[in-house]
Amino acid sequence: MQSVVLSMIQQIIKSAKEQDVNIPAKTRLIKLLYLIEIEYYKHHQKRLTDLKWQFYHYGPYTSEIESILGSPDLDEIPFVLGGGKLGSQYGLVKEEVEIYLSSDAKRLIDHVVKEWGDIDLNKLLDYVYFETEPMRDAKRGELLDFTKIKPWESPEKVKNVRIDKKKLSALKNKYLPHIKKISKIEPTFQITDKGYLDCIKVWDDEISNNRLAGQVTVSLENERKDDS
Repeated sequence: MQSVVLSMIQQIIKSAKEQDVNIPAKTRLIKLLYLIEIEYYKHHQKRLTDLKWQFYHYGPYTSEIESILGSPDLDEIPFVLGGGKLGSQYGLVKEEVEIYLSSDAKRLIDHVVKEWGDIDLNKLLDYVYFETEPMRDAKRGELLDFTKIKPWESPEKVKNVRIDKKKLSALKNKYLPHIKKISKIEPTFQITDKGYLDCIKVWDDEISNNRLAGQVTVSLENERKDDS
C-alpha cells in the first residue's frame, strides 16, 4: 500500500506544478493526503489507502508517512521556517514518472490541490481539525473512523417552475398603474452641506464679485525678445 501513498504524493506534486500552486511543505502535504482520503471515501464508501490516521496532538496524522517521505523517488528540499526552525518540501526526482492511480483518484487529487493547495494554512488546519467527520468527537490518540463520512450526493436539480399566465397577467394589471405613476416622479436630492451649496452658488453666478487676494510672481525669462 506504500506504493499507492507514494503515487498520491507524486500526483499532488505534479498537480501543484500544473496548476501553478506552491509545492506543499510537509504539514500541508500530510493534511492534503488526509483530505484526499476523505473525498475518496465520500465518493466510494471505501478507503483509498490503509494508512492508520489518528488524532495526534491537534489533528489527523499517520506515523507511516515518515518512511514513505524518505523514498528515493522523492527529493526532500529543506528550508528555514520562522524562528529558525527547519521545514521540508518534496519534489520529484524524475519529472516524467508513471503514477499508478485510477483516473478518478487523480481527478480527486487535482480537485483537493486546487481547493486547498494555496489556501492560508491556518484555514486549512481549522477545516481539517473541526469540519471533517472523522475528527468530530474524536479523542486525542484514537484512530480516526472514516465510516462517519457521509456519502457524496449530487446537487439536486432545479425543478421546472410553471407560471400561471392568468395569475401573471392579473398581477401585471394590478401593479402597472402604480409603476407608471412612480416612474413620472422626478427624483429630488436634498444637500444640507453649506460649504457645498456656497461653492455651487459661486459657480452658477455669471459674474462673481469674489476676487482672489494675495501676491503672484510672473517670470518672463522664457519670453521671446523683439529683434527689431
